[in-house]
Amino acid sequence: MKKRKALIAGIAAVGVSLSLAACSGSSQSASSGPQKVGLAAMFLDDPFQVAMNNAVMDTSKKAGFEALPLTNANFDLAKQLTDIRTLLDQGINGLFVVPVDTAGMQPALDQAAERKVPIISVGNALPGAYVSVDTDNYGMAEANCKYLGDATGGQGTILMTIGPQEVRALNERRTGFMDCMKKNYPKITVKEFMVGPDSQKCYDAIRTGFSSESNVVGIYVHSDAVCGTAVPNALQSIGKLAPAGDPKHIFFSGIDGSALGHEAIRQGNMDFLTSQPAAGYGSTSANWMVKALAGDEVKTGPTDHNSEVREVAGAKVDVLPFIEVTKKNVDDSSLWGNAR
Repeated sequence: MKKRKALIAGIAAVGVSLSLAACSGSSQSASSGPQKVGLAAMFLDDPFQVAMNNAVMDTSKKAGFEALPLTNANFDLAKQLTDIRTLLDQGINGLFVVPVDTAGMQPALDQAAERKVPIISVGNALPGAYVSVDTDNYGMAEANCKYLGDATGGQGTILMTIGPQEVRALNERRTGFMDCMKKNYPKITVKEFMVGPDSQKCYDAIRTGFSSESNVVGIYVHSDAVCGTAVPNALQSIGKLAPAGDPKHIFFSGIDGSALGHEAIRQGNMDFLTSQPAAGYGSTSANWMVKALAGDEVKTGPTDHNSEVREVAGAKVDVLPFIEVTKKNVDDSSLWGNAR
């Protein structure tokens, strides 16, 4: 309840800030109508991406911005660059972007800078953006590593699914897990499978992993929104699905905090996940857009919304806290995966 009240207060604060920014002479005056913003999405094929993008758009509208229809690059960098150019041609004052490939965004950064349009990167650290809003993907991966490492007794084989490594957040979900495993659980073998946003590939990867490995004791997925149902289905298809507490149970953890992951925990098929602050992405991104249009400077250090701005790979990133979810708190109504 406290988190929900904080979010409502944050939205109200954004609205007040936007009014003040308009009065203080930002790029579009109050008399000319609301300032326009656009959102260039990476893809919209999993529940978290939908929830995060909707949170950004909905909160921006509540803050007083005119939000143009979001675009969907469907993991295609060339299409995303075209989408951004189209949004700029429509006269937006500010741009939110969920980058397909942070290394390939320079053309968009240059075009936006030429038109004096600030960019807020959502869900990925983007050098050259005014600020990026993200959670600690490396830290979430470490938390999953520690859970599985301890739960399995530090021995055996763990199957790991990963997404495209040019996406910084997905790269950190791999490297955080692998670095932690090498340092703390050297007797565990990790077998990785590239599945991206495809739940069928996740299903196939688990079946392949069990057919090639004789001592699989755990599974770590880069996104429970993608693999939350696929993993239990795959285990059931090969006679390896056993509930938590059963000696034959395969420990299962992951990142995102979707409704699929929550249901897998309730059913005893999944044990642990780290939930992203989907609603927080919305209010935080909208608030930063207000500051960007007002010409405010982004400073590193603690914020007034329970996060910290850090320098990450040449980008200033507002790192939002994540939440560890188990059977004890899976029904918490503040979790985005439980939103109605």
